[in-house]
Parts: sequence; structure tokens; C-alpha cells
Amino acid sequence: MEIGSSLKGMQGKKEYQEKLFAGFQLSERIPKDNFYRRLKVASDLDFLYPLTKGWKVHREGT
Repeated sequence: MEIGSSLKGMQGKKEYQEKLFAGFQLSERIPKDNFYRRLKVASDLDFLYPLTKGWKVHREGT
């Protein structure tokens, strides 16, 4: 068996779903001009998912 062959299909993508926490939403507390908000809008990295399908980063302890 080829190393890593059993890892195909392990690629995942988390979809962020904000939850109400203690009466406020965290996203409301982050300024609209926050760098990471602008970065998310400006950088569409979805093209990487098909290119890296079947690859997995091996980390010690996993």
C-alpha cells in the first residue's frame, strides 16, 4: 500500500457559523475595516482545494 493512500478524501473545509454568545455576536465587535475582514474578501483561495485534494499535512502526534 502506498503511504498516504488511505488519506484520500480527508481534505476538509470548515464553514464558519457564528453563534450567539452571552448576548452579543463577536463579528459585531470587530471593526468593518479590520485587516482580516479585508483579506478574506480580497483573497479567494478556493482554487487550492481541487489542487490539493488527496494531500494531507502529517503532524507529529496525529
